[in-house]
Amino acid sequence: MTPLTQEIIHAICFAPSSFIADLACAQMLRLEKRFRYAAILTVLHAAFQILAGMLRLHGIPGAVLINSVLQISVYFIPPLLLSRLSKIRTLFASAICLTASMAASTIAELAYVSLGGEIRSTVALFESNPAIYIIMFVICFVLLALMLPLLIRFWDRMTHTASDQTFWYYLLFPVSQVLLWSVAILYTSLDTFIPSRHIPLAVVTVFCFIAEIFLLRSLQVFSKRAMAEERAVWYEHLLDQQQNYYAHLLAETEDASKIRHDIRNQLQTAYALMESGDTEAARSQLDGIRAAVEQQSTFCENHVVNALLSVKAGQFAEAGLTLDCRCKVPMYISIPGVELCSLFANILDNAYQAASRYEGEDRTVRIASALQGKIFTVRCQNPCPPEDAPKGKRPGHGLGLEILRDLAERHNGILETNRDGSTFTTQVQLVLD
Repeated sequence: MTPLTQEIIHAICFAPSSFIADLACAQMLRLEKRFRYAAILTVLHAAFQILAGMLRLHGIPGAVLINSVLQISVYFIPPLLLSRLSKIRTLFASAICLTASMAASTIAELAYVSLGGEIRSTVALFESNPAIYIIMFVICFVLLALMLPLLIRFWDRMTHTASDQTFWYYLLFPVSQVLLWSVAILYTSLDTFIPSRHIPLAVVTVFCFIAEIFLLRSLQVFSKRAMAEERAVWYEHLLDQQQNYYAHLLAETEDASKIRHDIRNQLQTAYALMESGDTEAARSQLDGIRAAVEQQSTFCENHVVNALLSVKAGQFAEAGLTLDCRCKVPMYISIPGVELCSLFANILDNAYQAASRYEGEDRTVRIASALQGKIFTVRCQNPCPPEDAPKGKRPGHGLGLEILRDLAERHNGILETNRDGSTFTTQVQLVLD
């Protein structure tokens, strides 16, 4: 069997393991058309494996090194080009998937040699023992099928709250493991496979995979601690806002008292004019009263929410945004004023940050709320910039949705978010006592 034929067989047999590794990476990076993506990358892995075999066949030095560089490039470059996540998160996910693939393939090759198979130039020989050769790839596939779902689970649970700065700090670990494995493969890529050299490599590779699990766990702990600090800053920011809303509410109450006193005097004047028979002057006086009443904007019956919406409407107007408010909040509702303030403030702050960075024509934020039975629902739709647009910086950035989620859980409710093109929708439902 020629070396080229052996490379082709090796590439074909390794394709299933390569496919599920690329599929897992696509899922972690939330790529679209994941199966097509994994299939294309599997073909690239196989093509580069065969190319390296042809280079060795023609006696070109460094074929093993070229193959390693090409294979690693396939793991990193396409995700960086296609993923909508930040570059650091993309690099991190690609690195830990590559580490898992390396661990599975190294263990499988060691089992292959232990059972009597032969490896030359880092490629297992089919003709040495076909049955054991097939078993090797089955072992690799099974190991990946067990490890990758575990990595995906840890990734989904422990990284969504981590900041990019934290990922930069932790990226050193998986990247150093990939480099370690690559150097070890080059060191052991001799014409004859020496198990004594590969046993330490297998042990180190398994250790690297275990380290990834603890790395993700420590990443969660670190992120929670950082989030707690940011949350404290954000709550201080919210407290300042609530004090402003309270001051605005007091000012509105004082203004309302003055307006009521003024209207009472004007009504007495209108009655006097009507009694004297001067109906035109009385009508003019009443029109002035109506104009004064209409100037007072009322968003809802609840004083706390109304004060908050009044302040927010002013902020939106100053930024060139339109706030379309159709909120129905009763005067008396079994939600503490602090939580009502936090609910509407976080929804509108998130909408404000997104809409202020939107460059389209319609910059209208629409918010509505209603109480049906014991279900209180707040729904907000706002324009938003493209997902790859730079994010704005503000105190507690990224914590708004977390606070809303916590609030929903405390009231046995739910938080739902949805992005449809340039429109982002936030809906919170709370179950009242």
